[in-house]
Amino acid sequence: MVAAPAFPKHVCGHFFRSTQDFIVYDGGGLQCSKATPMIESFVHGKAKQHGTSDADSYWTIGAFPGFKCIQSMGQGQCVKGNEIAAYKIKGAG
Repeated sequence: MVAAPAFPKHVCGHFFRSTQDFIVYDGGGLQCSKATPMIESFVHGKAKQHGTSDADSYWTIGAFPGFKCIQSMGQGQCVKGNEIAAYKIKGAG
């Protein structure tokens, strides 16, 4: 099994969902112009869940083929090879 790339350090920006502030990151050659709409699609429910619970699932987004997304306490990421889009909820964890 290949390990996912390290959580990226480059901040793209942020957006709000309800009262939560989502900070978006990119890495592995992925540009902010792709990372931000990918994460927005993921957290706004435009992804298809594969699995029965959050703990054992991954999500895919039709507009971003090949990326698999996961989420955990206050953060998440979408990965394809070395490309990674990620988010952290400001103030979480």
